[in-house]
Amino acid sequence: MALCRRFVQSGAHLVKLRLHDASSRCSSLAGKLEHNSRHMSDLARPNGANRAFLVDTLALVRRLESQDVPSKQAEAITHAIIAVLNVSLESLSHSCVSKEEMQKSVMIQESNLSKFKAEVNSAQVAREMIQESNLSKFQNEIQSDLSKFQTDIKGSQVPPFEFILNVALDTSWLLIVRFLNRE
Repeated sequence: MALCRRFVQSGAHLVKLRLHDASSRCSSLAGKLEHNSRHMSDLARPNGANRAFLVDTLALVRRLESQDVPSKQAEAITHAIIAVLNVSLESLSHSCVSKEEMQKSVMIQESNLSKFKAEVNSAQVAREMIQESNLSKFQNEIQSDLSKFQTDIKGSQVPPFEFILNVALDTSWLLIVRFLNRE
């Protein structure tokens, strides 16, 4: 309200300086206007929306007139100030969020975060289960291969050192045969 008051005072002073010559030429109709027909600004805008403020337009017009501003010009200035105030407050209302809307937004974000955490946890559990399953499968395969190898060694009736020596000799003979076949 103080900002509006300062704006009106500075605007009235500026208008007074610029329109001093025009005020001397005003017709007698300006004096005949009834001040009783002007009231405090309505709470309803022309489009039906509610205002968030109340301006005493009659007092504003009278104050401008007391500073030698013609009546019509004072009304025009008052109308312009109200229009600017309406537009400013409307743009401000579009950029502000109510407390309920903010709380609703926070609740939605928290809900989405909870869902995301649950999805991540379930994905981790599923991945761990798959890894455990693969690990146990590999362990079983290794144990079965080891037991087969042990039975093969025991079944050959050859001591382990001799078995390894025989395998090495067989492998070397195979390499020699392959080398000779290439030539």
